[in-house]
Amino acid sequence: MFDPSLVSPVNHPQPVRVSTDADGCPTMVQLRQGRRAVVQVQARWVESSDPAQENQREYYVLRVVGGRLCCVFLSRDQRQWYQQRISQKSWARGIPPHLADSTHP
Repeated sequence: MFDPSLVSPVNHPQPVRVSTDADGCPTMVQLRQGRRAVVQVQARWVESSDPAQENQREYYVLRVVGGRLCCVFLSRDQRQWYQQRISQKSWARGIPPHLADSTHP
């Protein structure tokens, strides 16, 4: 199973435009290279910085058209999407360990 405690940010979050489906799942991301459709949600988790659960961030690791992985999160209190570069030493070729076998033969 994906362990978000092994993930560490490598930059400050940057605001990003994200389109979602009716359930709030990302379907399109505006990257520097242009709008990219989401091919697959590789991982999803929620983090909170306070015990009251008010500052929740809903993270998604997305595979977009062209094969690139990107990490975005929705700041629930700000109702704003951000892109966050992350690093996880145990990722195989940029893919969470529990997904590596299912996405790369």
